[in-house]
Amino acid sequence: MSPSRRRSLRGAHGLPKFAQSNLRNISFMKLQFLKFLATAASGITFCACHAAEITNAPPQARITYPYPEGGVYQFGATVKMVAEASDPDGRVTGVEFFANDELLATLTNSPYVFQWSSLILDFNVRLSVRAYDDQGASATSAPVHIAITQDPSSWVVLSEPKDMELHSAQAKVPVVVKMYGTDDAGAEVQVLCGTNIVARSSDPPYEFALGPLPRGDYTFQARGRVHGNPWVFTDTARVRVIDLMLRQPLITNAALQFQIDGLPTNQLYGIQLSSNMLDWILINSNRASGQTERVNEPLRNSAPTRFYRAVALPE
Repeated sequence: MSPSRRRSLRGAHGLPKFAQSNLRNISFMKLQFLKFLATAASGITFCACHAAEITNAPPQARITYPYPEGGVYQFGATVKMVAEASDPDGRVTGVEFFANDELLATLTNSPYVFQWSSLILDFNVRLSVRAYDDQGASATSAPVHIAITQDPSSWVVLSEPKDMELHSAQAKVPVVVKMYGTDDAGAEVQVLCGTNIVARSSDPPYEFALGPLPRGDYTFQARGRVHGNPWVFTDTARVRVIDLMLRQPLITNAALQFQIDGLPTNQLYGIQLSSNMLDWILINSNRASGQTERVNEPLRNSAPTRFYRAVALPE
């Protein structure tokens, strides 16, 4: 084959021009070239090169100590953190240690052990590690939670409500606070909505019903202490209160057709019934796909007066 003939088939990089155009359209980190030889009817042999994408597998990282839940530490003590990291197709170049997303230290060689001494007073400290490999990929471990308090024999948890819960404006929001590691003598619990104290108690169980609350977004937090020691704060829980409206039902034989306004899509809701406005029973529950729901009336033959309400149900 003449040199000019070869140049017409190949580009500047020695690859067929169609192969070069294919390469420009591929986003890749590593390329493996697969070559195939073929002979055309004219007797000209050419090389068809195909690019196969090979992705870089990220590293793996986990905390081995403290694990799985690190427990409670005295303020001023040292917390030992131990991590493991590996990479299936390369090598680990560094491991970062975090507390509540704040970088504490970076280690480049195994063993990955760090002694954290600059502790903060916080009931819920989230420890994690992040590993990097030689291709720049990274992976973050599952978190491990520890508590750092003045008195490691007790701590406090906001059990209800859960974060991102949805509640109805017609019902009260239940708040449950739990204290562990104490006999409750001298214990004190407060519930905050934003920065305002909305409930308090020195007698267990620490259970409250707040509201009914106007429609809006609320942030709840609890704090507890024993014998006047510094307050230990829980995580916050965000709550959205929606105002459901149950319109006049359409009566069709033994069924009632309700129209409910104010339901977000896929929200779990229910229709409750009462004959005295005090005792309510759930007669129907579903996930919102529209604003019309048909239900059967279970007390149509026994109660002359019936009341209905729509409520957002907890997940």
